[in-house]
Amino acid sequence: MPCLNEEKTVQRTLEETAKILRKEYARAFEILVVDDGSTDGTSIVAEAVASKIPEVKVARLHANGGKGNAQRLAFGQATGDVICFLDGDFDIHPRHIVPFVQMLEANGAKVIVGSKRHPDSHIDYPRQRRILSRGYEILLRALFGLQIRDTQAGIKVFRREVLEEVLPVGLVKRYAFDAELLVMAHRFGFSIVEAPIEMASWDEIGSAVDLREVVRMFLDTLGVFLRLRVTKYYDHVPPSEIPRKGS
Repeated sequence: MPCLNEEKTVQRTLEETAKILRKEYARAFEILVVDDGSTDGTSIVAEAVASKIPEVKVARLHANGGKGNAQRLAFGQATGDVICFLDGDFDIHPRHIVPFVQMLEANGAKVIVGSKRHPDSHIDYPRQRRILSRGYEILLRALFGLQIRDTQAGIKVFRREVLEEVLPVGLVKRYAFDAELLVMAHRFGFSIVEAPIEMASWDEIGSAVDLREVVRMFLDTLGVFLRLRVTKYYDHVPPSEIPRKGS
């Protein structure tokens, strides 16, 4: 669970996640939260929650390295065979986790991706963001043949084997991290299934679009394309080992 300046939401997110998993998930679990260089009290609040909920573990990066960097650190400490990436801003409620895991196990998929554009999703989605999302979908289909309507929603569930193969290869740390992750999973032959989600009103979570972020997303995505189709980087990366907890 990557967090950046989520002092106001991280306690609720962690407590709700633990509450739901204890009630609905009949197996051991761990919640790994990574403070990605926050300048507020995110890590202090998270550590306070961890002192009361033993399943919560907190790691802190002293400088902001991007969502991808935080997710790689969290996976390096994870011990489970099923891994959920959930953003720490509470835009997507943790009640989605257990149904996503059940879907993963029921249909034999390797990846379950939350999708704002799934026909069964319930979300107040501004027209501007719909256009951008649709445009990005078309771009990913054209460049990579990726048949996924939404790569950016803040919940995804993976079988461990997927991340063991994909994360060491990826280079993107920020804007197109999710896209690169799914492009590589698709390229390596892992099955990906989209699932519906519910989100808070965009009036609550913010509907403004930062043009600079759109440009950076495009440049990151173009970089993935160049490494895949031109330099063939992904075909020649030597096997890597993600640091494991305790190593």
